Amino acid sequence: MGRDSLPLLADVLTGKKLFTEFRTEEKLTVIQSAFDSGVADNLYHHIRVNELDPEDIPNFEELEQFAQARYSQYLRRVNQIKVIAQRFEQAAIPLVFFKGFSVCHQVYPVPYLRSMDDVDLLIPKAYAKDGISILKEEGFVLKLPRLGYEHPLTWKYEHVFELYRNDLFVDLHTHLHDVRGIMQLSMEQYEWLFEQSIPVTVAADFQIYGMRPEIELLYVGVHALMHHFREP
Repeated sequence: MGRDSLPLLADVLTGKKLFTEFRTEEKLTVIQSAFDSGVADNLYHHIRVNELDPEDIPNFEELEQFAQARYSQYLRRVNQIKVIAQRFEQAAIPLVFFKGFSVCHQVYPVPYLRSMDDVDLLIPKAYAKDGISILKEEGFVLKLPRLGYEHPLTWKYEHVFELYRNDLFVDLHTHLHDVRGIMQLSMEQYEWLFEQSIPVTVAADFQIYGMRPEIELLYVGVHALMHHFREP
């Protein structure tokens, strides 16, 4: 169980191994691993897409309930994000979505299967106060600028304002750089980056502005590197 079962789960989701050929004990191990790692909805999707018989899947009802709950959460978040985007547009505040929410709608074939802990918004620093006010009016609570990680290589940073409401966390960025110093943008580079936004369809009648996918993936890669960076 645990980490040892993750390769088995990965083999199932990538099609390297057939779930139907597993013994019941192995199926249970894979299913538990999917729940433990928060991707039970991905496993459910795999079962449905491949038209596997639910009768042959242990705990299938639990998988289905988890997937339905995740999809409902995604729909609620999309509705909240739609309101935010409309409010910022009405206030004439330039707004670009980037990282998770933007990436999953540009890169992933099934957006709601990508887990999303928060939504990252990028606005010019001059609009920070107005942006925070709008989010507060929509019921979000400001948790003050983040303080960074308690680590010798970090410093306090005030370019990210974290707000939350119910199950949605929003990070309002006024600049792009990281606490390890791996990525630092000049103002000219930042302005250029803002100009690289493109319309991204989220729902049939709803579009946001996100970074071009190649920029998104580069930034996400650097961001992941930053999180795993350690002292020698």
